[in-house]
Amino acid sequence: MTGTEFSAAMRKLNLNQKQLAEHWGLARTTIGRVSGLAEVPGVYADAIQYLLVRRSVDDLQAVVGGVMKGTAP
Repeated sequence: MTGTEFSAAMRKLNLNQKQLAEHWGLARTTIGRVSGLAEVPGVYADAIQYLLVRRSVDDLQAVVGGVMKGTAP
């Protein structure tokens, strides 16, 4: 994952550098540095991809739950 892809993932999650840093217990400057790298270290790439998957699962559960209750969009 490139830094550009990492930044795009943050945008997809509607998170800025400060919010992601607080979520992970890091300094904002760490997230800024990672965002600028040609290749993001695996631990950060894996962690942001986990958040993307988790968001997708949560969205899917909301839709399925709505279907089961008859309140789906």
